[in-house]
Amino acid sequence: MNNDATSEAENAPKKTRPYRLRPGTKALREVRKLQKTTHNVIPRVPFERLVRELLDDAKGTARIRKQALRALQEAAESYVTDVLRQGNTYAIHAKRTTLCTADLDFAKQHTGEEV
Repeated sequence: MNNDATSEAENAPKKTRPYRLRPGTKALREVRKLQKTTHNVIPRVPFERLVRELLDDAKGTARIRKQALRALQEAAESYVTDVLRQGNTYAIHAKRTTLCTADLDFAKQHTGEEV
């Protein structure tokens, strides 16, 4: 009887650990995927909600066309992308791999915007 238990343990499939990716691999994969696409990264409905809330605070009741919302979203994403790209360039220049808030402030200063 004892012999059967050991033979079953030997024949049982070995449990393998799930494959683990190195830190940052998944993030780089996601960046490459997003760079290939042309769709907006910011979800449309939350962005629309934010714009409408800001309009209500500023003007009271205001209407905005869908085309204007799309153009505003495209411009906002373009701006954020440019500031992050420029900030990343400054971080690389400082021989760092991590983006700091000082890099973003410096990038905004060089685009002519107040910090």
